[in-house]
Amino acid sequence: MFPNLIGNGIIFHFTASFACSLVHSLPYCPAVAYSVPLPTPQSPSTSYNSTNLPSNISDPLISYIGNFTTSLLTFACGRDIYSPVQSCYDCQAAYREWACAVSFPRCSEEPTNTLDPRPALVSYPGTNTSRSPNIGALGEPFTELLPCVETCFQVERGCPSFLGWQCPEHDVNANSSYGIGYIDSAKEPLAGNPGLPQDDFGNVWCNYPSVYP
Repeated sequence: MFPNLIGNGIIFHFTASFACSLVHSLPYCPAVAYSVPLPTPQSPSTSYNSTNLPSNISDPLISYIGNFTTSLLTFACGRDIYSPVQSCYDCQAAYREWACAVSFPRCSEEPTNTLDPRPALVSYPGTNTSRSPNIGALGEPFTELLPCVETCFQVERGCPSFLGWQCPEHDVNANSSYGIGYIDSAKEPLAGNPGLPQDDFGNVWCNYPSVYP
C-alpha cells in the first residue's frame, strides 16, 4: 500500500476502496501483519487473526511447517553440524518466513505516481484466485505484491543441502513468482535495485514481512 504522504513534490494516495482484509497476530506467522486477498470477516470482527482465520488456510500451512521441521530435526540437528555459520534454527526460521510470505500474499495498490523502480505487482480481476492455492476467489479486483526472491534465497542459504531446496533462476522464470532485483543484484533489466524492500515513505517494492518496521 502507498500512504498519503507529500515529499519531494510527490503525492501518494490511498484509493477510496480496498478489497482485501487485514491478517495479523498469527503465532505461526508472527511477521504477517498486512492485508491479504480475503473477504471481509464476519461481524463483529474487522480483521483476521488466529481465532477466525479459515482452517483451510491455516491447517495446510501449519502442516507444511511441521513436516519441514520434522525432516530438518531428523537429519541435521543432532550431533552433526552442517554449517559453521548457519543453525537448524536459522533454517527453520527462514522456511517459516518463506512459507508465510507465500501463503499470505500481500495486497497492494497501483502507485498513483511514477515510482522508480516499479513495485512487483500483479493485478487480478474479481474472478481470479490468489497465487496462494488455499485462498479462493475474492470476488473483487485486487492487486498482489509478489514476495521478494530473497525469502527463497534465505532458505537456500540457511538450510542443509540434503533438503534439495532450489530457487528459480533470475534470468529464467523467477520474476513470474517473485519480486527480483530489489535487495540483491539481479540480471532482470527492468527490475530496480534500491537495496531494500521498503523505503522510509512506506513505498514497498516486494513482500518481505520480517524487515518491515
